[in-house]
Amino acid sequence: MSDSPITPPAKSHFSTLQQWMIGLSVPVVLALLTVLLLPFVEQADEEVELTYGVEITETTGSLINKNIIFTDDDGNRLKCPMPSKSDLKNKAPMECKDRNGAIHTIEAIKPV
Repeated sequence: MSDSPITPPAKSHFSTLQQWMIGLSVPVVLALLTVLLLPFVEQADEEVELTYGVEITETTGSLINKNIIFTDDDGNRLKCPMPSKSDLKNKAPMECKDRNGAIHTIEAIKPV
């Protein structure tokens, strides 16, 4: 047998209550950020609908890498990356793909 003493595990500097509070604070902060950012996401969807004259039926992806899905006038279900603010401002055409992978270009509505 070895003569080295067995060291007990290190104790935490935080009490059990403090550990619970730290553990709960992360999900609470994420939930608050989600609630605070949601109106901006919905506003972006509305801007796309007004700019391109489409009705978004579904969104996929994350806030940073978001895709929008809608049905065009010909009945094609199209999936497009969310246009950037500058694309919306400049009314740049959107490149969208249908279920078969064919690319469709959606032009912005021209002001009257």
